Amino acid sequence: MKKIDKAAYQERLDRITAIFKDMMVHATEQAKYRCPYKNRFDECTAQFGCRNQRKPRETGGLLMCGGDDKLDYRMAWETEEAPRERPDRGSKPDQDSPGTDVAAPHHGSITDGTTTRPLTAGRTIFDYADDLAVQVPTSCFRNGICHECIVEVQDGMEGLVPRTEAESFLRENYRLACQARVVDPDVDIAFSPLRRTPKILTVTEEKETPLDPMVSRQGDVVFYDGEEIDRYRGHLYGLAIDLGTTTVVMDFVDLETGESVHLCSFENPQRFGGSDVMHRISYDGAYEGELWNAIINAVNHEIMDWCERTGTARQEIYEIVVAGNSTMRDLFFRLDVQSIGQKPYKSLVENEYLAGERETTALTVGTRRLGLRANPKARVYGMPLIASHVGGDVAADLATVDLASQPGVSMLVDVGTNTEVVVAGNSTMRDLFFRL
Repeated sequence: MKKIDKAAYQERLDRITAIFKDMMVHATEQAKYRCPYKNRFDECTAQFGCRNQRKPRETGGLLMCGGDDKLDYRMAWETEEAPRERPDRGSKPDQDSPGTDVAAPHHGSITDGTTTRPLTAGRTIFDYADDLAVQVPTSCFRNGICHECIVEVQDGMEGLVPRTEAESFLRENYRLACQARVVDPDVDIAFSPLRRTPKILTVTEEKETPLDPMVSRQGDVVFYDGEEIDRYRGHLYGLAIDLGTTTVVMDFVDLETGESVHLCSFENPQRFGGSDVMHRISYDGAYEGELWNAIINAVNHEIMDWCERTGTARQEIYEIVVAGNSTMRDLFFRLDVQSIGQKPYKSLVENEYLAGERETTALTVGTRRLGLRANPKARVYGMPLIASHVGGDVAADLATVDLASQPGVSMLVDVGTNTEVVVAGNSTMRDLFFRL
């Protein structure tokens, strides 16, 4: 009998084990997205309640599966609903049966303020947003991980399931659309996403401004402040962001001509953290990173939307400039803002500047560090702060109108959720800060 080579045998065994292990990992991953209870007709054969169950295709038929195979179906099984009685094929369901809530009569409705749909238990606000053609952002396929699909529920909160663990960072009447599931179909629910588009002034008087961009090119080489960073891809774009407490405006600019190529605006999605800077400072202290995540996701959404509609590569964006009050700017740069909410109301950056630890209150970091979708070597420039709550938005105002050089006495008023007033005369300026 031939002697077995134990080393060779073990090597083959390990190889076979590795092959089967890879197959199991692949099978497990695939099993997450194809529910074993969904048949080839996309009908649900499960004998329990599931969030993906929809009205039968025909009377007496099986409930339809509303899952799109991009979701982890196991999340849909996490429901407190009682098991549903499955109707038999060909038989008419009993209208009085508690197991036929899909066809049960109801009187409630759901609206986004413009369109209304009848309400059915078991569906989420995100499901209804699809029906109402309401844009609600998400990047986690509605699993409650990305925290992007925040909506404000103006009415009918009592008709929804209590907040899930994924919503623990929210308070008052804010919910994640993918987690807010209807349990009482007799209430009237009104909701709105935080990404509404306000009307802004888009036509202004043109002002001749000499071009001196940080980004330039020589032939096919792109430079940032004299440093080679990329090969020319066809365009040199920059992005200017007016980061208001309530409204965000984004202007895409051709850095070679100085022309604006696209202007857009949206309601600041950080609104769930409070309507003013003091509330947001307090909120960020309790839920660090949530406000930063909300604004970065919103900006990225607008960038990618513009790129997709125009066929532009995000790598053609080489510089981003952010102007906002001290709190909004530092939240964008993911800095601790707690000191701005306490006497003497100075940011960490201003304190470092006053201590001689930095030369300016302006900030410059790479887009990768902030998670922004632009050229990987692009830079983000935060306008310098003036003092305390008076930040880069007022600095941008002053740079634009050159207030100090105006004859006589002039006054600049930046009206917003937080309002700043600057008075200038005889080449000097005095600033006042009001919170309205």
